[in-house]
Amino acid sequence: MELKNMSVGELQKLKARIEKEIGSRESRQKNKAMGEIKAIAAKYGLKLNDVVGTAPVAKKPAVKKSVSKKTPTKSEKKILYRHPENPQLTWGGGRGRRPQWIKDWEASGRTLDETRVG
Repeated sequence: MELKNMSVGELQKLKARIEKEIGSRESRQKNKAMGEIKAIAAKYGLKLNDVVGTAPVAKKPAVKKSVSKKTPTKSEKKILYRHPENPQLTWGGGRGRRPQWIKDWEASGRTLDETRVG
C-alpha cells in the first residue's frame, strides 16, 4: 500500500478503519486484563472491589464563587496623608499601625491634619 498514491478520501477511509481497529484491540486487551485480574482475585477468595476498591465518583467541575474583592496594592490604596517635605511618604490612614514618619511627625508637636491630602 503506497500512501503517496492515495487520494485524500481514500486516506480518510483508511484512517477511520485504523482508528476502529485500534479501538477494538484496546477493548479486547482491557477485557482480557480484567478477566485475568478477576481470576487472580477469585483464586484468593476476593472480589474485585476488595482488591481495587470502589471506583471514585467523578468530581463536578468547581463552580467559581462570586468574585472576591482583591486587596488593593499600595498604588491603588487611597492616600489620605502625605509628608509635606517628602511626597514619597504616604499613608492611607486605614487599619494597622501608623507609619514611623507619622509617629515622628506627631512627636515633633505637629498635627496629623497638616499632612492630610485634599
